[in-house]
Amino acid sequence: MHITIDVPDTSEHGEYLRSCARIRDISPTALLRTLIETIATEQLVLAVLDDEEKRPKRKFSRRYRERKLNANTNEEA
Repeated sequence: MHITIDVPDTSEHGEYLRSCARIRDISPTALLRTLIETIATEQLVLAVLDDEEKRPKRKFSRRYRERKLNANTNEEA
């Protein structure tokens, strides 16, 4: 799996991550990789994220549904 995370150098979060990485004497990339691995290994995702961070289900537009339906119909023919 390949993940790209964009944290602006000037952001408060970017500075926090860089300072934590310096304390551990690793790169910010290695810090993020370690954090993600630990969260997944310890199954902490649901403990870290709460319901407020849940994205609402997307409702597809009528146009998209019709296009998808037409594509499926064409495949069966």
